[in-house]
Amino acid sequence: NLLSIVTLGFCSALTHSLLNSGKRIVAIGMAIIWFHESLSSERLMGLGVSFIGGVCYVQVQKNQSLFESQKGRRWELGLVFFSMATCAVLLLSATIKSFGAGGQAVFMNAPNELLQDCTTPGASFHDVFVKALGTSDTPCEIVPRNNRISICHLSSNSQDFGGSLGPASVQALLGSFYGGGHCQSDVSVTNISQYRPPESVCLFNSGSVLHHVKSGDHVWGTRVDPLFQDKMVGKAKKNVIVHAFGGALTEQHLVERGLVKKNKESRHAEPGYLIPFLYPEYLKLAQEPRTETTFCFMGPVYDTDWAASQIPLSIHIIPAHEDWVPIVSEIATQCSYVASSSLDGIIIADALGIPFLWFQSTDSEAKGVERNFKFLDYLQSVGRMDIDAPTNDASDLTNAQMYSEVFPLDRRQEIAKSFACSFPFHLFKRKMIAG
Repeated sequence: NLLSIVTLGFCSALTHSLLNSGKRIVAIGMAIIWFHESLSSERLMGLGVSFIGGVCYVQVQKNQSLFESQKGRRWELGLVFFSMATCAVLLLSATIKSFGAGGQAVFMNAPNELLQDCTTPGASFHDVFVKALGTSDTPCEIVPRNNRISICHLSSNSQDFGGSLGPASVQALLGSFYGGGHCQSDVSVTNISQYRPPESVCLFNSGSVLHHVKSGDHVWGTRVDPLFQDKMVGKAKKNVIVHAFGGALTEQHLVERGLVKKNKESRHAEPGYLIPFLYPEYLKLAQEPRTETTFCFMGPVYDTDWAASQIPLSIHIIPAHEDWVPIVSEIATQCSYVASSSLDGIIIADALGIPFLWFQSTDSEAKGVERNFKFLDYLQSVGRMDIDAPTNDASDLTNAQMYSEVFPLDRRQEIAKSFACSFPFHLFKRKMIAG
């Protein structure tokens, strides 16, 4: 502001106003280049109008021969011309940045200078993500560097197990990493099935909802749904930053269709898998000895009626239309084995160290809605190549031999660590709260 006042003393009010417009072009261009802000058509039009106005001003002054009749103002027009040239360079760079890479989404590795232990063999999940920046006794909160960023998910209602896992994982991961559990995340959560503000920037996490991305969004651990392939093709020219794919099949699907560029260091993530490690009380509950063997079944809402009428009464049915806390607690405390036609049920059981069975009834809507793509995408991302199809035989539900092997805890920790290491921590910061 002081510099603006000083500049006003050396030039006309019109020139000062024009320089202010140039300053805004520079600020917006820098934000697009360095902070990956989106460049919408409206913004591009506004920048273009500002730039053309500046050029026209210089041209009019030339036509009036001010360089000859008002020699004392040559420096003033030179300053305007220099400012407009700088704006042109930044505008061109921002446009290339926003619409470059052949119209493909941009795969980008998050800066990991704070995550050196990610590549250190033997470093535990706790060492990396709870002690990363040390604990803090001072009250603090985690905020996005860009206040338009929110954690986005897609849920049909507030009591949606799968839809609540991703945001819970992100909030806990930020709180643990930036404050050893003493910081509260103040990042907003947006259910885009209800409303999405026009200028918002989404951090998508989990779910098969990549067809909902918009220009400037960030993706961490989200999958593609092949049934919405046409919508994904429509997003080919959007500047979407992918920090981690939901799995290798999602990456392959997008690369083959030219929607993203192949990256030799590409990463995969499943946010729901992190829940037992970010909330270790559930991991401890799952490890406690069972007094009796309990087979559990978990399925989406459309499988609930089938399960109630077709599976044996001895099997404990867990509904999926609740928030994640009671469901994870129920699985950890009551289930010796988990059969599930819901991918989220398989993920939680697998992370907790409980044998699981991928089940799909013969009349399940999953065959038409979800198919097998997302299940295989997850299973391959955790190295379970031996499971390639579901069972539809109800007698398998009580056959322990049909359930998966349990990975050792250290292997599950390594999987969780690799997922968490791909998280875009650089989009957020820790803010100390005074007093």
